[in-house]
Amino acid sequence: MEFLRGETLEARIQREGRIDAKLLGPILLTIADALAAVHAQGVVHGDLKPANVILLDPHEACCTRLVDFGLSHEEELDRLTRTGELAGTPIYMAPELVAGGVEPDARIDLYALGVIAYEALSGATPFALHKHPGQLMFDIVMGKTTPLDVRMPELSKAISDAVMRAIKPAREERPNTATELRAQWAHAWRVPGEDERTMIER
Repeated sequence: MEFLRGETLEARIQREGRIDAKLLGPILLTIADALAAVHAQGVVHGDLKPANVILLDPHEACCTRLVDFGLSHEEELDRLTRTGELAGTPIYMAPELVAGGVEPDARIDLYALGVIAYEALSGATPFALHKHPGQLMFDIVMGKTTPLDVRMPELSKAISDAVMRAIKPAREERPNTATELRAQWAHAWRVPGEDERTMIER
């Protein structure tokens, strides 16, 4: 097992409050790449959150690792949803996982990544923090979020819209794959695509 020396994204958010969008963008795209790879193998992470993202080098997005696949087995997710148990960390759980009644798929990871992006950019979660967990669950299912551009009016509208699209309550309104999400976010962050990079190098 690889020994990882670094800090979690959770620790960095707690220490810095917010992460600058320019620094965060490459980290998020690296996580999206990792999700695309595991989803291609038929694996869903199921508990994506800042504590499960390790930053080995604070200045290099390529030194980012996605860890803790304890809920990644599809049969485990299916068993928990059938019995009405909640799998994962509530604040990062997709509405369909909270409400139940549908089979979870890879889009639950994309939703969680959207919540992570929102939190890292703004220093707060998209939802009001209630004393009663039932109220939080209700807000998640109903999509009662505070728009990112309300919390951070100085943020690029393209970035704000791209993040909010990832946490739409209806999964049909979100990106369908990690590759699609990555492309949308790369465009929002104005990260050059492969063709653009080639032109720049030439």
